[in-house]
Amino acid sequence: MNKVGFMGVLETKFKAHNALGISKKINKNWRWMFNYEHHYNGRIWVGWDPGVWQLSLHSSNAQCITCFATFLDKNITTLVSFVYAFNDAYDRVPLWNYCSNLNQYSMPWCLLGDFNYVLGIKEISGGMEHWTPDMQVFKVCVSDLGLGHVRTLGELFTWTNKHPQDPVLKILDRMIANALWFNTFTEGNAVVHHRGIMDHNPLLYEEPIQVKHFGKPFQFFNFLLHLPGFAALISRAWCLDCLGNPMNQFNFNLKNPKQALRVFNKEHGNLHNIVHIVRTRLAEVQNALVLTKLLS
Repeated sequence: MNKVGFMGVLETKFKAHNALGISKKINKNWRWMFNYEHHYNGRIWVGWDPGVWQLSLHSSNAQCITCFATFLDKNITTLVSFVYAFNDAYDRVPLWNYCSNLNQYSMPWCLLGDFNYVLGIKEISGGMEHWTPDMQVFKVCVSDLGLGHVRTLGELFTWTNKHPQDPVLKILDRMIANALWFNTFTEGNAVVHHRGIMDHNPLLYEEPIQVKHFGKPFQFFNFLLHLPGFAALISRAWCLDCLGNPMNQFNFNLKNPKQALRVFNKEHGNLHNIVHIVRTRLAEVQNALVLTKLLS
């Protein structure tokens, strides 16, 4: 539905011998990489459409898969890290050290996924809302790496404990990036979608499509030939003076009659509007015929 071409899937809980079969059911044409060699549950899957993206593995561990990703349409290569951090603060320390080593690359770099911790008490609603040393560790790591949050839209909190009597909401999933990423992708947004039956919200990065605006093609209508004043109109438009070499003069003389004929068409009924009106009337008549047939 969202035309995703590149994604990370966390906490699949599929065993290694089922990974290829299950991933093919997601999309048989996609390619995949996993981190089963670092964790028996293969905590992270990365899949991509090879017609849109070219991926090569940089490194992986039990909490992260990092790859070089090239967007083929624009030939832009970035470093992308899909993160699924451990629950325990002590176990997350190797992840922060790993990220520090990645910071040496002078290229756009983003990290996204479940970091399993918040940056401050403002990212918690419900439960025990108090500051902890782990928040400071996470905050210092993000600051030291020079990372900032990608502009995020949608729901604020990305995780819930799903307890109706004692609900707790947190921002555990996020997308952060370095300055080179922001310089390269200036208009992108990270959109937090509805969680549905899950306890986490899907996070989707969207880069606005640059729509090319083309001018309307010139259409010449034969009926204009028979209208009074047609020949004089073309003569006046063609004979306007233009400075420059002969080719520039010729192009100028081609453009002038087009504009004059557009105005001429509108002054004599505007054929486009007439066609639209006739088509609308035709549709009304056809609908009336069907209705009459049904009632008879």
